[in-house]
Amino acid sequence: MTSSARCSACGSTDSFELPIRFSPSNRSEQCWRQCRRCRAFFSTEPYDLAAEIKHTEQMAWGDSQTGVQLNAYKQRLYRTSLKLLAKHLPAPARLLDVGCAYGGFMQAAQEFGYQVCGYDIVPAAVSYVRSLGLEAYQCQSAAALPEHVKRPFDGVVCLDVNCYWHDQRSELAHLKAVLRQGGYLLMRVVDKSWLFALGIRLAILNAELGKRLMRAATNDHRHSMPVRSHLRLLEEIGYRVLYVSARDALHSDRAKLRVKLAFELGNFAQKLFGVYLAPGALILAQAL
Repeated sequence: MTSSARCSACGSTDSFELPIRFSPSNRSEQCWRQCRRCRAFFSTEPYDLAAEIKHTEQMAWGDSQTGVQLNAYKQRLYRTSLKLLAKHLPAPARLLDVGCAYGGFMQAAQEFGYQVCGYDIVPAAVSYVRSLGLEAYQCQSAAALPEHVKRPFDGVVCLDVNCYWHDQRSELAHLKAVLRQGGYLLMRVVDKSWLFALGIRLAILNAELGKRLMRAATNDHRHSMPVRSHLRLLEEIGYRVLYVSARDALHSDRAKLRVKLAFELGNFAQKLFGVYLAPGALILAQAL
């Protein structure tokens, strides 16, 4: 059934309701839809900031203990991201870390010689980052940053955060507004939309198995968007995509073997056939 429900991934109102409801990780059972324009799957659950903060605090990256531990686990991703960024934007440039959590990327960026500040919705995370002597703010959007902070940044970094935005098109536009012309946007995006689609088909034969695949595809995210659609959205907003890599999106050298294989196979598929099958991608774009 077509509805005016707005796609949280691209903003389109042309979508249809999926035939099965399911519960993403640590969230209630929800109705999901698929956007006809960008092919993303998205939740219709209303966005409530207080509820989102509470939810995030219950997840590993929002908890004060495990959140700090993840800083060490993700060092490979931080180093890879910064080496890529440094090829186009050498230190000491000014970076904004969106959804900075407990400051792992910010610490690594400072060691690379960058000036960096960040923001997050979790109060404990922001307090921890500030205790490290780093600049951080509690807010949900770049548009809500203090005016003195919004002076143009040279680069914006979004690692595993866009899948929680309730209006991705608007947020990417807000980030472009705080970037200088020619500045850089670095994103790690998650994409298991193909697994979500498989789950829907299997649910016809086995509802529980289908829901398991859909849950694995979304984790606790608000949308699951194909990488190709994400690249098109960036271009529509006024970014020029410079680089896309599946292999560089691997979080850690300590990742499980099956995870490493998934990224390697995804990298192979991207290089050889131009298709995106890896669980995620690292994207570098430039604001025009």
